[in-house]
Amino acid sequence: GDSVRIPVKYGQPRDVENFPVQGLMATNELPKSYLNDPKGSVARRILVFPWPRVIHPRDPTLKGRIVREELPAVLRACAMAYHRLPKHVDIMSDYPLAPEMSAARARLQRASNSMVDFLLSEDYVQLGPNQRVDIDVFRKTYNFYVKEVRNERQLPPWNDDLYDYPFRLLRLTLAPGDENNPAQVIGCSTRVEIQ
Repeated sequence: GDSVRIPVKYGQPRDVENFPVQGLMATNELPKSYLNDPKGSVARRILVFPWPRVIHPRDPTLKGRIVREELPAVLRACAMAYHRLPKHVDIMSDYPLAPEMSAARARLQRASNSMVDFLLSEDYVQLGPNQRVDIDVFRKTYNFYVKEVRNERQLPPWNDDLYDYPFRLLRLTLAPGDENNPAQVIGCSTRVEIQ
């Protein structure tokens, strides 16, 4: 691995030589819309480990003991296990995720991608192989959802990056239109009519 400088909240950064871990992020909650992931590149690569239990009574020395005594060994064991995997193994595809991890990944996909969130919103969209909607109606409903439901100030630009990954994820297609018929999204319909 490479040498890495690790920032420490409220402390001095630490330099670590030969850091073999691919990436590690620890947060108290999933990122909101400030993590914009239109292609799903973060959400499809990340493994989320939910920690739902709160330890009572609160132990003020616990964090220091974990960081000092346990965390280095846990991180090293994880990194070594990752590097020992045969190169043909795709850990994201070959090993099933625990239900809690799958649910956490789904929440991350929705939080980081407004189109995925919109398409999975059962109040606004109905998915199904026999569903279809004109692209203008789809866009108008999506724009409403982003502004009014997600409370985002700015709409993302309408381009391939916006819909390519979510459409592939949910097996939707964009059927081109012609002078007599508008383009359509095949595989979903909208449940509300936006004026």
